[in-house]
Amino acid sequence: TLSVPVTSTIVLAPNVGLDPGSFILEVESGASIVEVLTISNSGGSNLEFDVEVVYDGGRDQNNDGEDDFNTDNQLRIEILTDDYGNETGWALYQDGSLLASISQGSLNSSTLYTWDYEVPTGEYRFVIYDSYGDGICCGYGNGEYNLYLNDELIATGGQFGSSETVEFTILDDWLTMNPLSGTVSPEGSAGVLLNINAAGMDPGVYSAGISVNSNDPDQGAVIIPLSLTVNGMSSENESLLPAEFALHQNYPNPFNPQTRIRYDLPENSMVNITVYDMLGREVKTLVNQVQNAGFKSIIWDATNDYGKAISAGIYLYQIQAGDYIHTQKMVLLK
Repeated sequence: TLSVPVTSTIVLAPNVGLDPGSFILEVESGASIVEVLTISNSGGSNLEFDVEVVYDGGRDQNNDGEDDFNTDNQLRIEILTDDYGNETGWALYQDGSLLASISQGSLNSSTLYTWDYEVPTGEYRFVIYDSYGDGICCGYGNGEYNLYLNDELIATGGQFGSSETVEFTILDDWLTMNPLSGTVSPEGSAGVLLNINAAGMDPGVYSAGISVNSNDPDQGAVIIPLSLTVNGMSSENESLLPAEFALHQNYPNPFNPQTRIRYDLPENSMVNITVYDMLGREVKTLVNQVQNAGFKSIIWDATNDYGKAISAGIYLYQIQAGDYIHTQKMVLLK
């Protein structure tokens, strides 16, 4: 008689968990807030998930008969060249891809140029170059550049070295998420950042759903309801604006792979926020533009100015807004 041992392996399915089960939020018109949806896995194998936003009321969120997510955004690039206009060039990137550019050697000296673009939503990066390395202001002529979004000045400058970078975001939805997909190991969890931006939103109640799709055999698709109340901002109510400049501790901290930095502007200001390593070397310029007063925030994804992931360690982030300068520490884990 021949006995053959038989070994069997039982693979337990993933089991999705969502916290919280719903969101009831409140924000002032023009402000932004961040919430976290935690996706956990109590099963025995990897949980694969993706998330998306579904709007209960369609694109007319406050029932005023208008599209609340109109993406008709006008960007104007304005450059006054200095005495050596052939040294100047620029490039505009949308979501990492080149959208438009003017090469060095194409511009005349002491001339005002404007370029107008209709731009969709996305992450934008504008870079202006000077081949001699002395910018376009103050040394040889009084050149400058200005960026306007929907006729509002968002960045200005001219006194720089070989180049200067301005980054800005155009959103069409008041609710965006990051990341949009991922993998959660057994007994693990992952956080999805919910970014709620009430810029340009009228007072009222807005509703949406967060659709979470996964390979959980029992809960493959779950909708997390979200209700947002936008309160009107009155010029008579100064309590809705910060009383003083402030740079807050980033959250989460330590973090991996992204964190949010909050800061307060009691008045319209030219704002620069830059990340440095512990040796004082510049890693990433997060903000370099004129901003309106309010409670602000920005997400850093642990990449440098070239879009490459950086190593774990302690980093500094510094804000300069008018005469206000402040620095904080944060820790990146890997």
